[in-house]
Amino acid sequence: MKKFFDVFPTLKIKDNSVNALMTEAVVTKVSANRDNSRIRIYLHSTRLIFKKDLHLVESEIKNQLFPKNSIEINIIEKFTLSSQYNAQKLFDIYKESIFSELNEHSILEGNLLRKADISF
Repeated sequence: MKKFFDVFPTLKIKDNSVNALMTEAVVTKVSANRDNSRIRIYLHSTRLIFKKDLHLVESEIKNQLFPKNSIEINIIEKFTLSSQYNAQKLFDIYKESIFSELNEHSILEGNLLRKADISF
């Protein structure tokens, strides 16, 4: 495990809040498929990082580190959060990221959850 910016020392993220979150995160693994068309970065953080912010980081990695390559960057995030979070509080804070991720896999599933009556 290495700190995010130890793995990507030349990467510049202009958004200061995202930069601060990534400074605290660690990379547990980096893998690529056989033809190097996809890189997966396994990230661990003790703070929530919204999906839109992770997409920004993926985009910056692609644009800054692989500008001429046709490559897909995927960050697979894992969070270890304090006990201040229960399921309802976490869902309330992180729901837009959950909807975003579901929409990436299936717009139908994303819309079903978005319109669902959710209770805890």
